Order: sequence, then structure tokens, then C-alpha cells
Amino acid sequence: MPRVSRIKSESGIYHIVMRGINRQMVFEDEEDSFKFIQTLQRYREICEYSLHAYCLMGNHVHLLLMEGKEPLETVMRRICGSYVLWYNKKYSRVGHTVIPDFIDFSIDSRHEEPKVIEQGLDVIKNMPKEVAKCKVE
Repeated sequence: MPRVSRIKSESGIYHIVMRGINRQMVFEDEEDSFKFIQTLQRYREICEYSLHAYCLMGNHVHLLLMEGKEPLETVMRRICGSYVLWYNKKYSRVGHTVIPDFIDFSIDSRHEEPKVIEQGLDVIKNMPKEVAKCKVE
């Protein structure tokens, strides 16, 4: 059965969740988290997206971002692909580490942009701090 097309956000803002396959850890240590954050920063410059917040939670990641010059699918393919290549090399693994098809939630665009971003930030700000590495930008 074919996959249903993504709903395109009118605001261009998405709350994205990427999960480890079989709920496996994708951030084993601080170096892994640091590398993922570096990857986000590197592709932010290339893809020109706005990253409003992130939360790394061991076996999954929450991102709040606004599309830039490249579509969301391309941005996520770059971020996931780059991180997974590095992760697999570090841990002598092969294959997927994160579920290849990320989950995204279009953020309601019926309000002006600051209100839209605030909706997504509320979700990320309320993550349990004892198990998460979060940053709101």
C-alpha cells in the first residue's frame, strides 16, 4: 500500500520526531549528542532552515524547525544520513539506526508566526529534563 503524502504546513514550521529503530538508543553518550547537534548546525547553513528548538532523548529526537530553501524531506535526509553514517562507523554497525521515515506534525498556521512557534516550543519545553538534552533558540 503506498504511503500517504505529507501534509504541507502553510507556515513551513514542523515539530519533527525521529526515533531509533526498535526503540534503540541513538545517543549512547555525550559525544553522540554533540555530533548530532553539530550535524544540525552544519545543515542549517547549507539548507537555510530555522531551528527553533531541539530535544535529544536517548532513543528519539524532537525538532522544531521552519523550512528554508530546501524541502523538509531533503533536510531530514541530509541530517539523518550524515548522523547515521558517523554513528555506524563509531559503533561498527551497518544499516539504519533511525527509522527512515520521520514523523512530522504541521504546526497550525492560523496564527501569526510567533504564536505558531510558541505552540511547538511549549511541547519541547515540557520534556522531562532528567532524560533530555533540550535547547530553545
